[in-house]
Amino acid sequence: MKIGKIVLLCLCVGFMVSAVMVAPGFAALTVQMEVISGKILSIQANKVVRLDDGKVYEPGKKIVNLAGVKAGDVVTLKYFVKADARRVFVEYAPGRGSLPIPPRIEQPVPVPRY
Repeated sequence: MKIGKIVLLCLCVGFMVSAVMVAPGFAALTVQMEVISGKILSIQANKVVRLDDGKVYEPGKKIVNLAGVKAGDVVTLKYFVKADARRVFVEYAPGRGSLPIPPRIEQPVPVPRY
């Protein structure tokens, strides 16, 4: 009886491992980018920016060079919102409305089966 349980456990683990290895090939991840313009209230040493909208924007993994930008400057940030509601910016430009607005990602409509 124990051997049957062990074999069943091995089969389940093997199936799960193969499903995880195949799944990334079929998975698609989409992130909606947003653009915001505003006056910088503060910039921290770790490049975290607080705009006059009261929200905090932190840099992504690839740190954006904010050389010469200081509190009081007006900038435009391209950002996305993480699952934990943190705003992560990936690009900036000086001035209001200086980055193009990215297209909206529409959710795919399921195709009915006939």
